[in-house]
Amino acid sequence: MYLYPYGVGNTEQQVHILKDFKATGYCGTPSFLLNIAEKAEEMGLNLKKDLNLQVAFVAAEMLQNPSAQN
Repeated sequence: MYLYPYGVGNTEQQVHILKDFKATGYCGTPSFLLNIAEKAEEMGLNLKKDLNLQVAFVAAEMLQNPSAQN
């Protein structure tokens, strides 16, 4: 098992890494997983055929500060 740590951004590069290294898992926010999926489809990839993701461990999104809403 290998771990490829990445932060937010460089979505196209992350799609390439998921595909090229045949990654089977994802850990991060659900919104960024959606961004990755949308970018992969935009790049012409078939999510089921071209990526090997089998499991995702998603964490909560950042909470908004209610007092910051204007």
